Amino acid sequence: MNALLFERYLRELDLDFNTPDSLTNKIKLCSYLVCCGASVNLDSYRTRDKDLRTGNAGLQLLVGSPHLRALIPYYYMNGENPLSVEGDYAAGKAALKYAGKEFFEVSILTEVDTGNENISYEFDSLIAAVPGRPRGIRSCCYHSMGKACAFCALSTKKIDLGPEDLVKAYGQIEDKHGTAPQVLLTGGNSRGKDRGLSKFIPYVRALRRSFPEARVAIEASPPQDARLIDNLIESGMHTFAANIEFFSAADRTRLLPGKSEIPIADYERVFDRCIAANIETFSVIIAGPESREGTLEGVRYLTSIGVPANLLCVRPFPGSRLENTPRVNPSWFLDLTGDAVMIMDRSNMLAGLSRTAGCGSCGACSMEMNLFRLRNGIGRVHMP
Repeated sequence: MNALLFERYLRELDLDFNTPDSLTNKIKLCSYLVCCGASVNLDSYRTRDKDLRTGNAGLQLLVGSPHLRALIPYYYMNGENPLSVEGDYAAGKAALKYAGKEFFEVSILTEVDTGNENISYEFDSLIAAVPGRPRGIRSCCYHSMGKACAFCALSTKKIDLGPEDLVKAYGQIEDKHGTAPQVLLTGGNSRGKDRGLSKFIPYVRALRRSFPEARVAIEASPPQDARLIDNLIESGMHTFAANIEFFSAADRTRLLPGKSEIPIADYERVFDRCIAANIETFSVIIAGPESREGTLEGVRYLTSIGVPANLLCVRPFPGSRLENTPRVNPSWFLDLTGDAVMIMDRSNMLAGLSRTAGCGSCGACSMEMNLFRLRNGIGRVHMP
């Protein structure tokens, strides 16, 4: 079933077989990799035993250009996928092949050991989902309440992670590359008034003590009282992302049965407070389950309050309520992203998104920053 869907999606991209390495093909196939992944046939490559909750751990590719990024999650390396990545992982080189045609070469960013399986290094960001307490249990109150977000595959488990591990990983990456990584911290919600924000403070403080210029992004729900963000701001947080995911009330209730109980006004209040304190902001919107117009209305809303949108396609990972949902059509997603870019361009939101730390400026799981980098000639990534 998936193989037939993938073939249809690839046909609808209307690839140019006469000029396989055209920029248009690179953009279209980047969108395909983001939405559908690929078969992966690489010498000296094996998938890693890593924390896969969010799907932002996998094979890191520069798709025929230093400006086009795609991360293929381990879950999306399907042998039935007719688009294949073939080459040598250790050499960092491969080619995209489809229907007996080699399209163009891609560069592979080989994995960097962070010293902790709960901290991954994807492109130029250290990423960790932190437990409620250092070396404690990671969970989310919505899962325990039976109201988990439809796309989330969170498991409750003990995580061997503390602030010192993050500081050590940061130093290792800086020493290896000669430049500082960005940092993205996530974690499940709690029932407290701050909805779990306090667990991030020891990590931000520890990083900033050792590395005063560290750019740390926090992705979390807004607190019940916007003033509760102040401790994180004072700790030295660089970017705050509170992800509305879906905008229409009906879709939020359907897809976010627990999180939809947070009023949209809470997001606006915490964004206002962050912007007033010169904290960069962004918010993820997930395309696929919601109508096209509903998704774009969410982009318009965020733009109206001065917050850039990071537009992701839904990824129906195993263990989530949406696991049997078909993957998003990459042609549709690319067209939708183009409309979202036009909306954000009117208020210079993409430039704002490029200044954020973490997933917002990375864009390896989306297309708007890929298009922004192409347009502006920006390609920032650390090759091994």
